[in-house]
Amino acid sequence: MPGRRPIFATLVTDLYTFTRDSMFKIFLEPASHEDRRAKEEKKKKEE
Repeated sequence: MPGRRPIFATLVTDLYTFTRDSMFKIFLEPASHEDRRAKEEKKKKEE
């Protein structure tokens, strides 16, 4: 069938996009306001 990508290429592309999106979410995406507030309150309690 013309135009179909090989399964290996599809798997590699899917793995790449999943890894890229996961790393962005873990490292670069800013925390929500609620998350930051909870973290600050937890830090104040520990002191």
